[in-house]
Amino acid sequence: MTPVKTQPCPECGGIMRYERRDDALAYKGQERIRKTLAWWCTKCGEAIFAGKALLARDRAFQQLKAEVDHVLGPNEVATVRGKLRLSQRRAGGCWAAADVPFRSTNRESSWSACR
Repeated sequence: MTPVKTQPCPECGGIMRYERRDDALAYKGQERIRKTLAWWCTKCGEAIFAGKALLARDRAFQQLKAEVDHVLGPNEVATVRGKLRLSQRRAGGCWAAADVPFRSTNRESSWSACR
């Protein structure tokens, strides 16, 4: 039998265990629950995320945020960029240029960076 991994909680000093638990992601009143492997405090409920679990949690939050804001998520943006054969830098210039027409009378010139 392997020993249970523990460490002290930096928030309250309680015992943290490395285990999979329900993790609530919330944005503008919307919430998603997902199982996440992390250090969880048995006393205050604080969590420390690291490595792959941290990256997966961040991706899930970005997707939730995109859904709530009714915009394309990171995966959809990457797919569109691939179909248009745009690098991330060039696509960023195009999306930034999209804001310019509202401040400029010459709407056509603002998209010239994307051609």
